[in-house]
Amino acid sequence: MKSPRLRIKYIRTEGLGRKYNQDEFASTIYLSQSQLSKIENEENDVTEQTAYIIQNVHGYNMNWIINGKGPMNYFGEEKKEGKLNLRFEEINHIYRNVLRYPKSKETIEAYFKIKDIHRLAIDQIILGLLSDN
Repeated sequence: MKSPRLRIKYIRTEGLGRKYNQDEFASTIYLSQSQLSKIENEENDVTEQTAYIIQNVHGYNMNWIINGKGPMNYFGEEKKEGKLNLRFEEINHIYRNVLRYPKSKETIEAYFKIKDIHRLAIDQIILGLLSDN
């Protein structure tokens, strides 16, 4: 595969055990379908951020995605598909919840900006609220 666009298209159509349409695959890597389409049609370049997300969600080496160098599989020969699928499902579940509650994105971003000690207090409050259910 001579270009990043072809490598990404390979991952989407053949590399994950089933053929994903652009919309399905784009949602797994936090892009819109139109953004993925522009990458696959070489209207936009593959960013390091996108390659990094593909590496962590789907296990394909970002250096291979961008430059065609190094091993294709980030985790070595064994894909560890069970762990990847579980990780994807967890990330996808969180992402879908964030989409359902628009204010949650802002809240989550603020959570990571506060001091650790305050974050621990918030964690305890949330766990206490959950135990009341």
